[in-house]
Amino acid sequence: MELKSIEDWQLEKQFKSVPNVVDVSSFGGTTREYQVQVDPEKLVSYGLSLAQVEQQLADLLPGRRVQRPRRLVGEQQRRPVHQRPRDR
Repeated sequence: MELKSIEDWQLEKQFKSVPNVVDVSSFGGTTREYQVQVDPEKLVSYGLSLAQVEQQLADLLPGRRVQRPRRLVGEQQRRPVHQRPRDR
């Protein structure tokens, strides 16, 4: 994991800074994932939106994927409503 981290966070940036290098693709190894848990009440108290936090993360991690979860922590899981077939 250590070598992969060095490649992802240091070498890739250095390679991209070389003139005429457009992109660098690495493969193999395990990629580290970070999960950010945001407290909605604290967001409100700071006057921030979730979109602003996502944008800041994207700006700090150029070329990295910042993805919103399918559902937010603490949000009620929505269950599909099943209806009975109508009698004819």
